[in-house]
Amino acid sequence: MKKVYAIFSGLFIAGTAICQNFNVQPLMKKHITSAPEAQAKGISSTPTAKAIIWSEDFANGIPAGWSNNGTPTAAMWEYRGPATTPNTSVGGQGGCSGGDPIQSPSVANGFVIFDSNYLDDPGGTCAGALGSGVAPSPHTGILQTDAIDLSANTAVLLSFYRYARNFAASMTVNVSVDGGTTWTEVWASTLAANAASPFDEQIKVNISAVAGGQSDVRLQFDFDGDYYEWAVDDIVIEEPPANDMDIIDANVDGVWAAFELEYTESPLAQASANPLNFEGAIQNAGANNQTNTTFDVTVTRGGNTVFTGSSAPITLNSGVQDTLMTSTTYTPDTTGTYDFTFSGSADSATTNSQITKQLTVGDSVYSRDTDNWAGGFFMIAETCGGSEIGHAFDIYADQEATSISAFIVAAASVPGAIVQGKIYQSDLATVVAETDFYALDAADLGTLLTIPLLTPTTLLASDTTYIAVIGSFQSASDTVAIGSSGTVPPQTSFLLDVDDCNGQGAGTWFFVTGAPMVRLNFSKCAGFSVSTVKTDEDSTGASNGTATATATGGASPFTYVWNDANNQTTATATGLVSGPYIVTVTDGIGCVATSSIQIWITGIDDKNPLTSMAIYPNPNKGQFYIEFKNTVDDYFINAINVLGQTVYSKEIAVNGSYIKQIDLTHLEAGTYFITVSNADGERRTERIVIE
Repeated sequence: MKKVYAIFSGLFIAGTAICQNFNVQPLMKKHITSAPEAQAKGISSTPTAKAIIWSEDFANGIPAGWSNNGTPTAAMWEYRGPATTPNTSVGGQGGCSGGDPIQSPSVANGFVIFDSNYLDDPGGTCAGALGSGVAPSPHTGILQTDAIDLSANTAVLLSFYRYARNFAASMTVNVSVDGGTTWTEVWASTLAANAASPFDEQIKVNISAVAGGQSDVRLQFDFDGDYYEWAVDDIVIEEPPANDMDIIDANVDGVWAAFELEYTESPLAQASANPLNFEGAIQNAGANNQTNTTFDVTVTRGGNTVFTGSSAPITLNSGVQDTLMTSTTYTPDTTGTYDFTFSGSADSATTNSQITKQLTVGDSVYSRDTDNWAGGFFMIAETCGGSEIGHAFDIYADQEATSISAFIVAAASVPGAIVQGKIYQSDLATVVAETDFYALDAADLGTLLTIPLLTPTTLLASDTTYIAVIGSFQSASDTVAIGSSGTVPPQTSFLLDVDDCNGQGAGTWFFVTGAPMVRLNFSKCAGFSVSTVKTDEDSTGASNGTATATATGGASPFTYVWNDANNQTTATATGLVSGPYIVTVTDGIGCVATSSIQIWITGIDDKNPLTSMAIYPNPNKGQFYIEFKNTVDDYFINAINVLGQTVYSKEIAVNGSYIKQIDLTHLEAGTYFITVSNADGERRTERIVIE
């Protein structure tokens, strides 16, 4: 998307320039993770092209007429074939690589790879021998074809399969039409740090504007920078189909808060206050311009479609990629799993693939990782020092945070190591809540550990964004690693280098783009309450009193049950006679709140204030109300237990109609007598039961 691409494009150009209120820097190599964070993409199907003009599947290795150059000299692309060592069953050989090869259609007969991790560090463990390889990084490797004659073809489409994992490198494809003197970039990878492509990703680029009709066309595959690997196979130049569209990327994000982040899990209180935007990048790889092109989304929950949306239509010219946004938003309104399916359509074509994403809306968990740990991790306790790592979370509705969770990687964590969770304001300096120090137990390893906050803390929508982290301390033996799953945009997830492991100074913040498995948890029901207002009964027997309940906080939808004779189930109960009433309100995640109110008879109940005084609810849990009707006086309220002891006293001034809340929750359950009196000797006593 335009927004996401803009952030990505600044990752290595201006690492500190894009962040809102964050003083962070690009992630240092010390914190490369041990396994890739793959980007999931929908299954694609490719239309039949008119004709293949030129192709290379590396069945016979790197062709003799190609050039393979590196800086330093040993930074070369490598051929993997069925008879090479290693063979086609092995991808990146570096200790930080997963080792799996590209899954191109002709992988069995060979592919090429720039193995950056291995060229820098041939050791068997991740970051175990940085800079000890034959071509220490940063380095450049350029694989260049010989001349390709496209003079008879004005419309040409370049495609190739790739598997790539990035840390801090640019991976580009360039085209020359003058024998290699000048080059035009036609494609650039947008993988974030620690992100990986699918193993079978096909890239398609319409290069007609650059190479169409040219007799000396050369392709260049250029890796420049740091880590991890880039494998390429099945390069094809063909006449593009008349109609060929692809969806390149899609994004789901919020509307109102600071970062407009994408989440994999969200509490309903946040999701229901957060209208979702949908954006997608559509590419026209066909020969024809596509009219009325739209980006489309379908949202389902439990197999049922709950929303469809499309962008405003545009004309998408041949070879052009554009970013589109749906014209309407969608707001989740109940718990469940929401599936998003993205595609594109035009008058003459639909996209060859779909992208799918998922959001789970529950009652308490806020998460940005994919909950699919594949081996990646961040060290937060090691010999060089301790770290804190976590995510920014947008707050759309005030909600009480109660705990922080993190996935503890068993292979790199030790029982007895100490961890602690914290919540920062967006200045990354002010701690608003923290957990106690927690010593890992053997049973915690390989699990999602949840640590409660010392004091549950309400996070405010007015502050827009908070950062939840898990941290540990310097130790040569009690190491701790936090799992990583999925990817996040730069400048939205962070690592605090407490003890200067990276040589940038103790207390330096870095951003990370592999998603740490750190989650923020909220109280299910905190802040949910209900209040009531009423109109009194006009006269005895009129039965025209009303009472209306209003919920504050909680998650929609709300259900209502009144304790009147008809057990009414609407927010407003009607046809009420004089007396006390209780409404029970249940929100969308099962939280329950109650409120009581007294209906009077106008002109009758206000003649004798103590006679018409009401005490409700009764029985109760220690909290109840005393309601006075149209009186002006000072009253003494006393609560007396069955032994005759006064356990509560309060003097109040009443001026008109007045409701006084009494809190006796500190008393034991049992029977008590509530006495209300004034200086004139008027007195009334009522028995209540505290359950």
